[in-house]
Amino acid sequence: MIDFLKGKRTYIVVIAFLVCIAMAIGKVAVPEYVFGILAAAGLAGVRAGIAAISGNKGWRTYGAAAVVAIISILGAAGVAIPPNVIEVIYGVCGALGFMGVRVAVEKLKS
Repeated sequence: MIDFLKGKRTYIVVIAFLVCIAMAIGKVAVPEYVFGILAAAGLAGVRAGIAAISGNKGWRTYGAAAVVAIISILGAAGVAIPPNVIEVIYGVCGALGFMGVRVAVEKLKS
């Protein structure tokens, strides 16, 4: 089963995002934490693909994806985190995650 998913993780996340967006447009309530978890999974999937090519095993993107997933899960569990704190955490994690992807892509040139 895992071998079947190799190379398809990012596509699966994109399809899940599109389904959630379609549900939201159709007035079906999609919990906010679902988007956070999907974003973390998508970013980690892209980073894993780059790592497979470059051999770069950096921590930034995986750390950022883990923090976003944890914050989303805490929100789903009912833990009250102020919205301004969540925005800052997501912003920092987004920057850190993309910086990790950039470093990995840059090492492809080496």
